[in-house]
Amino acid sequence: MIRIGVDTGGTFTDFVLRDDDRVAVHKVRSTPDDPSRAILQGLAELGMPLTGADVVHGSTVATNAVLERRGAKVALVATAGFEDVLRIGRQTRRELYNVFVADRRPFVDADLVVGIRERVGPTVQCSSHSTTWRSRRWARGCARAAPRPSPSVSCTRTSTPRTSER
Repeated sequence: MIRIGVDTGGTFTDFVLRDDDRVAVHKVRSTPDDPSRAILQGLAELGMPLTGADVVHGSTVATNAVLERRGAKVALVATAGFEDVLRIGRQTRRELYNVFVADRRPFVDADLVVGIRERVGPTVQCSSHSTTWRSRRWARGCARAAPRPSPSVSCTRTSTPRTSER
């Protein structure tokens, strides 16, 4: 089976091809106005047919937009108790033993984060606690924010049915 990994970056689009006989790497210039052009060009240069291969695609462009804060402002709905996970991160610091090092700016402003207290029980029944007023207040705050943020949802320990995420 032919497997191809593609990473669309801001400057280059990278390819790794693996089949039964070989492993090949390839690189072409990215086409930011239409990333699919660089992908099709790279596949053609690798001599790959457009069918029959297992293709996996990732985008460094999207990751960099988040890290460089070039995207839309974001609001977050998270499982209660996990609202600070993005701010805390992995507890990595630039200077491990310097207690005075400045914190990194969080990806989501604290006033645009709301925790929802809902759990899916062992019989897969949703058990909601009374957090409607908090989520409504949060939604009103998002609606008043300028620019209006793009909502995101990050629920931990969820299982089917996904009604709690709707």
